[in-house]
Amino acid sequence: MRLNNFLPKSCSASLRSWYDSLSQPCGCCVLLRSRLRNILVRYPLVHLCILLRPPPKSSNWSAITGTRTTKIMPLAARSSLEARRIIHEAFKGLEKIISPSEAKDFNDTTLQNVQDAALEIESILAARQSLRNMRRLSPLFEGIKCYAETIEVLCNGTPYLPWIWAPIKLILKASIVSSDYTDAFEKIIKAYSGIAESLPRFQIISYALRNDKEMQQVLAVFYADILTFHKEAYIFVRRSGWRTLFLTSWGRFQRRFDSTLEDLRKHGRLIDDTASAINLSETVKMSQNLRAWRQENLDKLKSLEDEETAKQYQSIIGCLKIDETEQLAIFDAISSEGNKYEGTCDWVSRHIHIREWLKETPATDFVWVQGNPGTGKSVIATQLVKFLQSSGRAMVTRHFCTYTHLSSIQYETILRSLLVQLMRTSSDLIAHAYAEFVIGKKLPTSQSLEQLLLAFGGAISPIPSESRLIYLVIDGLDECDPDQQGRIANLLEKLRGLRSSASSVFKILLCSRRTLYLEKRLRKRTVQVVSMTNEKGSIEPAIRTYAKQRLRAIRYRLFQMGLTDLDLRDISINIARKADGIYARILAQLTSRFDQRSVERLRSILGWIAFAKRPLTKAEMRSALAFSWGDHMVEEAVPRHIFDFGAPLLEEHPDTTYSFVHISVKEYLQTPGCILFLDQSAAIHEQATATITCLVSGFWIFSEQLADDTRILRIVKGLHGLHIYANQFWLECLLDAVSTGSGLVHGSILHRAAQELANSLRHQPSTLTYSTSGVPESTASRDSRLQCLKEHSAIYEMARKELGERVTRARLLMTEDGAGTPKASLISSPNNFQSLLLAMQSSIRDILTLSAISGVSPEDLDRFKKEFRTSAFTCRFPNCPRAALGFPDEKSQCEHETRHTQLINCVIIDCQYPPFVSTRALR
Repeated sequence: MRLNNFLPKSCSASLRSWYDSLSQPCGCCVLLRSRLRNILVRYPLVHLCILLRPPPKSSNWSAITGTRTTKIMPLAARSSLEARRIIHEAFKGLEKIISPSEAKDFNDTTLQNVQDAALEIESILAARQSLRNMRRLSPLFEGIKCYAETIEVLCNGTPYLPWIWAPIKLILKASIVSSDYTDAFEKIIKAYSGIAESLPRFQIISYALRNDKEMQQVLAVFYADILTFHKEAYIFVRRSGWRTLFLTSWGRFQRRFDSTLEDLRKHGRLIDDTASAINLSETVKMSQNLRAWRQENLDKLKSLEDEETAKQYQSIIGCLKIDETEQLAIFDAISSEGNKYEGTCDWVSRHIHIREWLKETPATDFVWVQGNPGTGKSVIATQLVKFLQSSGRAMVTRHFCTYTHLSSIQYETILRSLLVQLMRTSSDLIAHAYAEFVIGKKLPTSQSLEQLLLAFGGAISPIPSESRLIYLVIDGLDECDPDQQGRIANLLEKLRGLRSSASSVFKILLCSRRTLYLEKRLRKRTVQVVSMTNEKGSIEPAIRTYAKQRLRAIRYRLFQMGLTDLDLRDISINIARKADGIYARILAQLTSRFDQRSVERLRSILGWIAFAKRPLTKAEMRSALAFSWGDHMVEEAVPRHIFDFGAPLLEEHPDTTYSFVHISVKEYLQTPGCILFLDQSAAIHEQATATITCLVSGFWIFSEQLADDTRILRIVKGLHGLHIYANQFWLECLLDAVSTGSGLVHGSILHRAAQELANSLRHQPSTLTYSTSGVPESTASRDSRLQCLKEHSAIYEMARKELGERVTRARLLMTEDGAGTPKASLISSPNNFQSLLLAMQSSIRDILTLSAISGVSPEDLDRFKKEFRTSAFTCRFPNCPRAALGFPDEKSQCEHETRHTQLINCVIIDCQYPPFVSTRALR
């Protein structure tokens, strides 16, 4: 029947002519004629004439069908403002994520184009012999077509409609770039197939229902969920390094996909109920309940993900033995100097290279701040870090190297420091590291850590279409060994090169003295240099102000040494220059007032600060100086005021450790001709003697020859304050000593102490709960320095056995049972190093519970509790920083040690099983 039969005779000829043009046999005209029949039955002609609009050049309907002929816009209908808002927000959210270059063709992409792209992908997979049955997407395309017809009324006059299907083409093509990742493509296909289950109902929704405001809001939520699905899928396949993170990050994305699909299913049921509901108030109530469920579900998903990420993060920290307290302490100590003397660093922010580096642009991506000792490079670095962090937008990673913390200048420590800072920015990176090192049991070697750091650096940007700027600050690189400097310089260049293959841009700031090794590594690179030497006009007034205020704090002591106000002024003026003359004058003043014994004690103090394996606290230093002469029955620790001798050259930190006021002091003390010349070989021999003598004394005080009261009194006096350090480093100190200088000389103080320790251990039965019989001779003797002890059989056997036991303990920590560290039995008379440590810590814990001790003043007892409380609760896992620092109580110790057990959590969120002890148990 012709449509003109529906028109009254009073209609104008032009209107009849327009209806005649719809009598073409094409599919679009057939559908439009069908719509008009229904409309003419329901609406008077006057409404029809008002609602009709001239046909536009193109329409959303042409986008759906793929045709390019001019079509008539659907009849205007009232639309829900809330529904339009939901659609607009969803569109903007996806538009922000997808790069403009990839989204520019979306408005011209038809559903047929997407179907053709799916067929093209199927042909590509067939050529790779990796067919994935693309027919599974047919229901999705049919459902999208029906849904697009339904929601078209909400998308008129906007570019929103094609974004329902256009991203599918982009995502499918991106996921088959490499034939090695067909698994990823398969999972994405399955995920998209799940959307199709919720779409068939749109075929039966009447025109009247789709104009209902409540129905429009449900349709808009459907639109938002589909675009959310596209957004997650696009991030997954377009994120830099997604192929590296696929196996570990898919589970997290899968949960988000499943949540979106569940939301689609629930809203699908709401549509069904809305279409059949008689009472409109019931429909409104259902819609409100569903909105509340949707928000609650999103909050629950986020909470579960955060909880899972926190557990994985703690497991990684324990597995990699990362302790950030050291870097925090270094940073706080340096930055506090800048806070005390405000304005001394203002000049640097005005420097053109620094100003360009601070800008959030890829330009000026490597700046090297060079300067002599004492010119404030470290303080400048901390102030720039704080400035960037205060903006709240920049991502800042940093590492500060200092000789006072030996681990901070090790390459592996620097890798761990940077790795954990990058890892915290993304739960996906945490999941990947968890799979690699906790579940996968990969050893945290420098090579594996470097590979992971580079992978993280390339995958750090959460938005694929945006480059992520990462500010990286490295200070004090010149304090590292030359080979370490070269490795770190190479690493910085690799991170810098990621910008060419990833969406990450590292902006590097290196603060250090100029060294030949760094100069050689960076000479051929594009590096902007800020030389302090060329900035004297800005630097010298700042340094003069800083030095004057620092010297004022020790003015009284300097006056006692014969220095005048004029001398202090000269020091403050020349502190940034080569300081040899100033140091020589200070040392001359110091030694002129001391006897030979005091001079040697001062030399010992300086030697311990310069060459110790880690910074010693004041209590540890007093014990070390007492045992340095090899007398294990010494009755008194050195007096506390002895550290005042070196006040002009030393600085005491809040944790009571000491360091030189600047690294240049250490360098000057090693200069031939220095009044207090430090011979490194002699200092190492002295430290080996002190650590071994401390252990000998420990076995002596727990023997039956000594009364309990005498043992307690010696411990409270602080004579055994070095024990934790000695237990950890005695073997390393001994091997260093025998491999330097003249070696282990028969009859020397060190030889006598080592021989006495070996004799006390030779015939003692072991009380360890593990066996060392499985350790091959080659493994236990792998350290070449052992050969220097071959002439001293008892000492050699003691050292070889201890090396074997340490290897065994390390291996037990890496076994799959995750049972924890081996424990020694606590007995009344210790007969090995582990039982001696337990006995010493048990005695300290007992003393902590006492309120009074005969022969000890209340003040001395309180001081002991303050200085040694943490020594009683140290981590039992070797190489952990907390094995030296300890904890204030046993609860904190146990909580920390659980991080080392590497219990493996199931990656399925809300899994009810407790953590597993091995990968095998998890599987």
